[in-house]
Amino acid sequence: MSAATAAGTAAPVRHSASIPAPRSQVDALLRLTLSRPAPATAVITVDGELDLLTAPRLAELLTARLTTAVRTLVVDLSKVAFLGCAGIGVLARAQCHAQATGRELRVVTGSDHVDRILRLTGLHEDWRCYPELIAALAEDHSRRR
Repeated sequence: MSAATAAGTAAPVRHSASIPAPRSQVDALLRLTLSRPAPATAVITVDGELDLLTAPRLAELLTARLTTAVRTLVVDLSKVAFLGCAGIGVLARAQCHAQATGRELRVVTGSDHVDRILRLTGLHEDWRCYPELIAALAEDHSRRR
């Protein structure tokens, strides 16, 4: 018997990757917002923690957007408090899917810690990264001129 059980408190519950967490728990850790600043452009704003528990929710939304008429998908990570390996994996798969289908994926790093993670992994060099959302969207505007 563990010390926590002996003391009368429950041991922490751990979630397995094969057992999805309750939607309400994921919603408390991650908020996703979708906007369409232009007909062929979508922006997904990620707010919260992007980890093993929450990454599948972002994957669903990315997949849905990458199978529509959207030509440019911007993922705004400027409000991300934590970016784990699962989140990086979801973004990497989305990048591959975007390239394979002739779409463009742009990533707004925003915070220093997200930018640092992408630089340390070398992904900053391979992806179209921007410090702010306005810069990621301005590229479309400058191309139309």
